[in-house]
Amino acid sequence: MLARAALLLLLAIVVAGPAQAGFYEGILAAQKEDWATAIKGWLPLAKEGNPGAQANVADLYLYGLGVPENPKEAFKWHALAADQGVPKSQLFLAVAYAEGEIVAKDPAAALRWCFIARNTGDPNANGLLFSLIQGVTNDERLAIEKQAAEWRPKQ
Repeated sequence: MLARAALLLLLAIVVAGPAQAGFYEGILAAQKEDWATAIKGWLPLAKEGNPGAQANVADLYLYGLGVPENPKEAFKWHALAADQGVPKSQLFLAVAYAEGEIVAKDPAAALRWCFIARNTGDPNANGLLFSLIQGVTNDERLAIEKQAAEWRPKQ
């Protein structure tokens, strides 16, 4: 039984190795501003569902680093990462819905994502919350806050 558990652990490490290597390769490349290598390391992982890679790919598209600038593509990747619990991506969605430039303006969605970002630990969410709350009624705020409290990341 112990040998079987050790074998499964070893297989998990071997399988995770290349994926981790691609992620860290992307980080090292980004630190050197080698965006082409960063996207090469992160994009396959993002497509496989890695939320950290999805958030990083989103930022590359947002700022046009190693890929053509494409805010809608950035939104797509941030939405995938946000659904899996990445606070910075959740706050990105809140801002995008509040501004209405990348996607249609939606004050309720903006507030919901902002509450979720705050609940998952984004320290910048509280500042945005104050202004977003001004755009909804107290009953709407309470309902949205309840939805956000019940939200769970997709796995």
